Amino acid sequence: MIYDRLVETNYYFGFEYKLLCNMITFFSPKQANVLIFKAFPIKDEDKREYTTKKFAYNTLINAITVTLYKKDYELTRKYIKIAKTLDKSNSNYSYRMNLKYLENLTDWLQTGELKYMQQINNFITILEDIGDSEHAKNVNNEVKELTHNKDSVDNVSYSVGLIKES
Repeated sequence: MIYDRLVETNYYFGFEYKLLCNMITFFSPKQANVLIFKAFPIKDEDKREYTTKKFAYNTLINAITVTLYKKDYELTRKYIKIAKTLDKSNSNYSYRMNLKYLENLTDWLQTGELKYMQQINNFITILEDIGDSEHAKNVNNEVKELTHNKDSVDNVSYSVGLIKES
């Protein structure tokens, strides 16, 4: 029912992005992919309200997280590529930092190069330094889950991106 509504919608408003953001982890990979390519790029992004863009951006953060847990790195990279085309005004630091963290995590998982883990640790330290200890804890747990339990990702509850009012 929700999937059908989102698939049939031609122009996503704040409500549709909010719905997609919160439900993306519950769709099958095929359904999620269809919806991502339907919802992005954001039509008239420069004319959208901040809240609408925030939910749209976080949809991709959540979708990238799901693909990482499923070890679908090809799709992860496609979503990261789409995500990098958004926020052209560079006004959402939280989005850009979380996106960079997920890109570094993807690079670490695929290459094992130390520089990527250093960047991840820097991100966690920054989160702690600014007092966002809940997000830092979630990121730390996610990194442990994905790096220490590489062969065990079944029945995982994904960390859904937190959206905070600014």
